[in-house]
Amino acid sequence: MLHRLFIMLLVLGCGCAHAMEIQGPRYLQPGDTAMFSIADHSSYDQFHWQHSRFYGDIMTGGEKQQLAQLHLDETSTDRQIVLHTYGMRGWNYDSASIQIQVRDDKPVLSGTDIQGPAMLSKGKAGLFSLSALPADALISWQVADSQGDQRGITVTPDEQQVSVLVKEGYQGVGPIHIYAFVTSAGWQHRFEFQASLQQAQPRPTLSLVKAQRYTSLVPGKISALLDNVPDDAQISYHWSLLTPPYGGDLTLQNADASEVVMLASQLTSVQKATLALAVDIVSPDLDVTLKKEFELTITPNLPPQIDFQLPVSSLWFNEVAQLAVMVTEAEQETYSLRLEHANSDALVITPQSPGLYQLQATSNENSTEQIIIVATDQHGHESRSVVELALKKLPQIRFTHAASHYALSQIPLRAEVDIAASEIKDISWQQSAGERVVLDTQVALDSGFTASPTPQTYQFELNITLSEQTSVAATTLLTTEEITQLNDSGDRRLIDEQGQWLRNRPDSLALPGLDAQTGRDSDVSLIKHGAGPDGFDFSFISAQGTEVAAYSPAASCLKDNLTGWYWLLKTASQYPLEQQLPLSAQCDSTPCSIRGLVTQLNQQQLCGVADWRLPTATQALSVMSLNDRDPVLSWLSNDEAGDFNQYLHLRTATTRTGADGEPQVYVISWFGSEMSSQWQNPSRSLHFFLIGGQ
Repeated sequence: MLHRLFIMLLVLGCGCAHAMEIQGPRYLQPGDTAMFSIADHSSYDQFHWQHSRFYGDIMTGGEKQQLAQLHLDETSTDRQIVLHTYGMRGWNYDSASIQIQVRDDKPVLSGTDIQGPAMLSKGKAGLFSLSALPADALISWQVADSQGDQRGITVTPDEQQVSVLVKEGYQGVGPIHIYAFVTSAGWQHRFEFQASLQQAQPRPTLSLVKAQRYTSLVPGKISALLDNVPDDAQISYHWSLLTPPYGGDLTLQNADASEVVMLASQLTSVQKATLALAVDIVSPDLDVTLKKEFELTITPNLPPQIDFQLPVSSLWFNEVAQLAVMVTEAEQETYSLRLEHANSDALVITPQSPGLYQLQATSNENSTEQIIIVATDQHGHESRSVVELALKKLPQIRFTHAASHYALSQIPLRAEVDIAASEIKDISWQQSAGERVVLDTQVALDSGFTASPTPQTYQFELNITLSEQTSVAATTLLTTEEITQLNDSGDRRLIDEQGQWLRNRPDSLALPGLDAQTGRDSDVSLIKHGAGPDGFDFSFISAQGTEVAAYSPAASCLKDNLTGWYWLLKTASQYPLEQQLPLSAQCDSTPCSIRGLVTQLNQQQLCGVADWRLPTATQALSVMSLNDRDPVLSWLSNDEAGDFNQYLHLRTATTRTGADGEPQVYVISWFGSEMSSQWQNPSRSLHFFLIGGQ
């Protein structure tokens, strides 16, 4: 602490010597620390100290090194110490010396002490003095805080007393130490006084509590907060508008209170306004005015924002949907909500709860309906949002299959719907009458089944699902008839009483009982699954047994839909009509006989048939026609444009034993509209048809 005192030592005594003089004690006692100074050092630039040898240490300090602190060790045996200093003034200097005797009889200054206030306050000076001083006393004062720092402390000495002022801006810490160095009778005595530092009342401060943004037409509050205000202070508030928002107005309510209410209006965009606040604070010890200028950001008052949820974009007739409307009011103000819709005959809107509406399609016609959602706030600001909803007419189901078929036949189920396939969610066929059958598929518009042998009526319902709420259905009836007859002859010719043919002439001139007047060939409402000339009903079948288009290159067989029999197509490339084969023969490659070909076809199960054979005479005649203008041979040969000007001698499976005991085969000779038959030798190579199926 002695070293720190040395650094802060101030020579505050009265130096009256005109020559340079070292002030300090003439005597030291071992263990003492003494302060030495130059009485008048202002005219010098720098000082240099020298000393004789002694057992202790010395330190110099001060702005010009005009101070010296000398400490003599307690065990010192020195008897005398000489201090010498040089005062430099440019190239010139002065010098001074002092001799200090070491003695052990240091007297005590009885009754001498520092008197003064026990507490100092910032900004107020405290006066300290020494009492009971000897008449020859020379006094030096030193003041510092507990850190040895004098910054922020003003010291004014006046001989036996000193004034100490701690400035307002002082940042040090208390207490404040006041030291007095009294030199008397050649000895130096140190006295210390400690004064506490009273924490000064902090100055009042002003802060504001305000929002980051304010909204036009919505009252906004701004509050003033004061700190460090004396309890007995009188406070006055003065709020004012310096710069209004551009293009708008701003008014202040309660402008003389700590909390002001601001109301802006007529804003169409975000603007700023500048306000000011002056606060007067008056008390017995304080009179101050605190001021603040600040900016406010003000946003325009926005209309309500509309959002909605509608889970569907369209409704079928009689369907319902829930429309949920959400309104966001940025200013948290009240608002009204309404829905506008012009065509109440097509769409009925029923409120269910605030913001929730039920929509029901009440028109079975296609249309697009617009619902306008309108939200209006308390200032009349309005928002609109348009909801578009498509209303859809329920589709009609139309069945395109024939209503009558033969027993045991493959019966198609075909339906058409007048909407896009993408609008169909599900398809389901259900049988509701008739002997139970297995459908080809239950989930497509086109299906089918194989009729049972018993003639009957079948009923099916087609259900088409359009949505979770809506489906349409239709019922179709199909009847099957018993197969009781073979195909007709196909002869459409008529003849009159004079023996003249009446082709394309009225039937009234024809003789009665002719073949052209009876049978399937004369039935104008004939049931056909496929197609064919006259009363024939054929379908082309692929090698795999599936139905293909008429005259398709993929066809291998011809199915007679009346009898259910399959006929091998006599195509020019594989089994030509003009080909004649023996019933049996030995060969190494391609079948060279009818029996060899039958064996091959049954192994292949061509067209799904495994009982290929020669037809009987009755079976062969069932597909032979005398109509040469629309020849059935074009169907049997898969040759729509063929020219069939040739005789066919067709072997049948019908045989007998002749009068001579030899076997005979029934052969049908056919050319155009002429036909005959005879029994022939079975060993001959003949033309042939092959039949399959039961």
